[in-house]
Amino acid sequence: MAIVKNVELWWVKVDAARPVKNMDPSKPDYWEVQLRTTDKTAAAAYAKEGINFKPLKRIVKDSSGQPMLDELNEKVREVVKCEKTGKPYFSVNVRKKVTKADGSAQQPVQLVGGDLTPIDPREVGNASLANVRLFQYDYTYQGKDGRANMLMAIQVTNLMKYEQKPKEDAFEMTEMKVITVGDNQVSDSLDDNDDLDF
Repeated sequence: MAIVKNVELWWVKVDAARPVKNMDPSKPDYWEVQLRTTDKTAAAAYAKEGINFKPLKRIVKDSSGQPMLDELNEKVREVVKCEKTGKPYFSVNVRKKVTKADGSAQQPVQLVGGDLTPIDPREVGNASLANVRLFQYDYTYQGKDGRANMLMAIQVTNLMKYEQKPKEDAFEMTEMKVITVGDNQVSDSLDDNDDLDF
């Protein structure tokens, strides 16, 4: 086990009832979170332990929203920086599959506050601070050795509480009329010139 301390949480997707749907239907769904830090020394130390924090980069887009390309026709990327400090971010995504290799169910990711009481995952906003527990295991794939990290638990120490804004185009309460008709009455009561707005 490893505990990654004092990292920012981004894109928290650990709701037990709503895992991320895997794009490959032959592979299980999963829970996931992105961990970020601006502490380069800490990122390098974690990388030595097999928790591969790397510089966070994003694709640069033009005014129409299309990716910009360089002279080799590759997408241009820029380093993402913390808005508060201006320091570059280092990040790693960690996940946990909802099922084990034998098909049995995994325990969901535990999400608690500093006092160890459960937190609603829908309330954890980006840039919340946390300690994250990972289960580490070694593997060999195509002749190469590596270390994998499975997300086990998150302890939020500074919650940036997310509250969903009401939608501007949401329906308002209104009265609904109920008209009971027989099977043939709908077609019998309409003329050929009537416009149906379904």
